[in-house]
Amino acid sequence: MHRKYSPPNLVSFLSIYHLSGSTSAWYETSSWSTSTRRYYSNPERQWTEPYFDLSVSRNVTVREGETAFLTCRVENLAKYSISWVRHHDLHILAINADTFTSDERFQALHNDQTEEWTLKIRGTRRKDTGIYECQISTMPVKSLQLYLIVLGRLNRA
Repeated sequence: MHRKYSPPNLVSFLSIYHLSGSTSAWYETSSWSTSTRRYYSNPERQWTEPYFDLSVSRNVTVREGETAFLTCRVENLAKYSISWVRHHDLHILAINADTFTSDERFQALHNDQTEEWTLKIRGTRRKDTGIYECQISTMPVKSLQLYLIVLGRLNRA
């Protein structure tokens, strides 16, 4: 006995959304059942690549001698790593939570419960003023520039 083939009663969709000016995109899946006339959707959006959360401030101002915290938030990091680079000399200061500078004032921080990566600079000096980059190890590398301004000490009368 032969059964007549009938096509599935489910139509599936894959929606892909591109972020303007970016190589990242996110996607979501959904389905429509022709027999029950119901729509099913995966409410979770899946990002194809990591991306920077641009709501975090990129400007940090401290007084000389204070501690500076430069923070970048990266969503969907997955298998990639984070690097901190000092822009003026392209010195790699840290990769993930490992610090690669002999200057002990610098420390890379990451809390496993958050998506935030922080470069901590203790005892800031005027010469620390400049651009620091938070980089994601994608190909090509994604980079977010943060600006540190170290002001002179307050004169106390």
